[in-house]
Amino acid sequence: PIVLVMAVVASYVWPVAAAGINALTGVMASAGAFGVFLYGFLNRVLIPTGLHHLVWSPFLYSALGDSMIIGGEQIVGAKPVFLALLSDPSVAMMRDSARFLTYGLMKTFGVIGVAMAFISTAKKEKKAATKAQIIPATLTACLVGVTEPLEFTFLFAAPALWLVYSVLDGLFQMIVYLVGIRVCATNGIIDFIVYNIPAGAHLTRWPVFVALGLMETAAMYYVGKFMIIHFKMRTPGQEQEAAVVNQPASA
Repeated sequence: PIVLVMAVVASYVWPVAAAGINALTGVMASAGAFGVFLYGFLNRVLIPTGLHHLVWSPFLYSALGDSMIIGGEQIVGAKPVFLALLSDPSVAMMRDSARFLTYGLMKTFGVIGVAMAFISTAKKEKKAATKAQIIPATLTACLVGVTEPLEFTFLFAAPALWLVYSVLDGLFQMIVYLVGIRVCATNGIIDFIVYNIPAGAHLTRWPVFVALGLMETAAMYYVGKFMIIHFKMRTPGQEQEAAVVNQPASA
């Protein structure tokens, strides 16, 4: 009965939500640099809800992201277009739609800065345990782009840091777009190497992307460290010990 009521309510509520999502994707597609910032920001900040999939997937795999005829075949979506152009010798630079393929910047570079901030601010007695927790989660993010094991260690404990983390990622993706980088970086290092190194720096400007990624690493480290110390955030290594209450011995 509860599910039935929820289904009836959802049938009226969801069309409104869907219209909002469609309007938002239209803004991200048409607003230039600000649209890229919004796209990058929402891709991170919505992770706790799972709604970030509704942000990137329409651009990667529908005509909203890109559409063109390559080799006599209609290719739809920013990522399929990028991959199809890799085998086209006439291409001088990857298309502008590659701006939707850079949300792996934080996955590959930014998370390293966050992890370094956690380890450097961890209490002395918790530093070894913090390293054991954070390093594997960071490697998972950097290598294959799965960031949740790291992000869920702090997004609920330090929501202000999570918000700043998302804003910085949006800003760096906007800078990537503004300086004319056209890489495919949707996951971690492995995908980045496979897609971009063979294409060559002349098509993607991937060395500049790496340089900006290292700048994001540094920014996340210093900003994260400052916020953790200044606002006394309960990030990994900063957790309070549970209070031990001494109960009187029974007679």
